[in-house]
Amino acid sequence: MATLFILIKTVVNFTVKKVKFRHEQLVRSLLEVSNHIETKVDQTMRDGFDKFPVKIGDKVIFIELDMISYIEAKDNYVYIHDMDGNEYLIDFTLKTIEPKMPDHFIRIHRSIIVNTNGIKEIHKYFNGKYAFILSDKNNSKVISSLSYTNRVKELFSI
Repeated sequence: MATLFILIKTVVNFTVKKVKFRHEQLVRSLLEVSNHIETKVDQTMRDGFDKFPVKIGDKVIFIELDMISYIEAKDNYVYIHDMDGNEYLIDFTLKTIEPKMPDHFIRIHRSIIVNTNGIKEIHKYFNGKYAFILSDKNNSKVISSLSYTNRVKELFSI
């Protein structure tokens, strides 16, 4: 009976050690995968966009940066407005997008980023703000905010 007890105890100890080792190995592997994914996401965030992925129904289309007139946040959603007058809902916040955009995209309002290559005219507006007329199909008009006035003046030498 004592021999059976020792045998069972030895088997249990061996099994526990084996399970513990596999658990630790699994945890290490999961941490490695997690770190790899974080690295890839960070790299993508630093590299920036060359196209915007936009979900439309069951498919994803990609909008070229040159085709973007402006990006606007409204009603808790962010939209891309393209040069053809189309509006697309995107899955990014302006805060996420802004640092990844090329230099010719500037923020003129807390809810608007404009492609400066698509600006047709800039007019003085009320209370030190500026109205931007864009060269898209709709000749869209977007208004800067007072808090971005100095930046607009500096960038466009106004």
